[in-house]
Amino acid sequence: IDNEKSLLDTNPSWGWARTGQSFIGWRESATTGAPVFRFYHDAKGVGFNTHFFTLDAPEAAGLRVNTRDWLEERSAWRAFPASGVACPAFTSPVARAYNNRFAFTDSNHRFVTTTALANTMKAANWVIEGNVMCVALTP
Repeated sequence: IDNEKSLLDTNPSWGWARTGQSFIGWRESATTGAPVFRFYHDAKGVGFNTHFFTLDAPEAAGLRVNTRDWLEERSAWRAFPASGVACPAFTSPVARAYNNRFAFTDSNHRFVTTTALANTMKAANWVIEGNVMCVALTP
């Protein structure tokens, strides 16, 4: 993923900007946690292009069926499933937010690690879908 960050950083005309927010997952080769599946929606000029991450197997299976819209790229990293609102003691929860803009063809999800940021997004009409994974505690 470092090479992807570098590519985005060197092409500001693409519209990407760092937010200063981040979290740490385990490498794909780790034996801890479960794989986080990475999907890409390519609108081919009509609609939205976006990445979507999930470690929920039924959710990933649903996206695999919809191959017209979603391409499974690879496992992105490893994390632990969120169980309700609780995460194992050595991890931190990650919540998923949805901008609820399907009708405007620019749907998108963001992943946040703080309640304050989730509340800010909720105030801006994002739908907070809850904790979807647990990642490594940041130093």
